[in-house]
Amino acid sequence: MATTIQVLDRPWDHPDSIMLRQAQRSELAVRYNTPDSEFGPKPTKDDITAFIVAYMDAKPVACGALRALRNVVDNDNTNVIDDDPQIQIQSESQPSPPALPADAEVKRMFVVPEFRGKRLGIGSVILGALHERARSRGWRKLVCETGKLQPDAIRFYMREGYRPIENFGHYIGSELSVCFEMEI
Repeated sequence: MATTIQVLDRPWDHPDSIMLRQAQRSELAVRYNTPDSEFGPKPTKDDITAFIVAYMDAKPVACGALRALRNVVDNDNTNVIDDDPQIQIQSESQPSPPALPADAEVKRMFVVPEFRGKRLGIGSVILGALHERARSRGWRKLVCETGKLQPDAIRFYMREGYRPIENFGHYIGSELSVCFEMEI
């Protein structure tokens, strides 16, 4: 009998979204022996443009998200948000954000441990759904970051066609980060 994976868009604060994100953060806390392994600003409902959850037999088993990286800095050191010159934030006293090499960043990729490695392809389904959502927004390049202590995630991104790049944005200087990009 074939297993059906259902992927649904969910709000950041949906109970299944919260449960999966907490499970991911708990797993990473153990793996990295730290209560918080997040580099840079944590994703929030305000900066995540897509959050999806995969279900098997109505059970949430995986998630993934997209964070838009569309802030640009004009020559006058004014941040222009979403390429709209009408929405500006003066940043004279704050340093410019690091240059970002893509349209969006893949965030919060997670498959519940008991559903990993069973040739179900849940991670690939989630990533493919994120690619669809990115394309629907006109985005063509995605980046992601994972940790050196996550060889399974590194292999996954390589297998899915992502290529290693120099650390970007808030990951610059992180010895534990491994960054990737993909043209979609």
